[in-house]
Amino acid sequence: GIPRGGRPQLVIDLSQSQLIDSAGCEALLDARDEVLDVGGDCVLAGASPLCADILAIAGLDEQLATFHGANEAVASFAR
Repeated sequence: GIPRGGRPQLVIDLSQSQLIDSAGCEALLDARDEVLDVGGDCVLAGASPLCADILAIAGLDEQLATFHGANEAVASFAR
């Protein structure tokens, strides 16, 4: 679980993943839900073109903000 206290801000870096399957999509949603449950935020970074297509087909691109790189994703929390 996620420790209580503070506002967790999670970046999931997909830059080393060439492919994501349904179990991976479910794990992303589970992580997002756990972070949101404690008032935090969860974003994705570095998805390959194929991963980005799969995320879009699964509708995850509408549920998780996606950024080109981890630095851009981290910077999004300051907005």
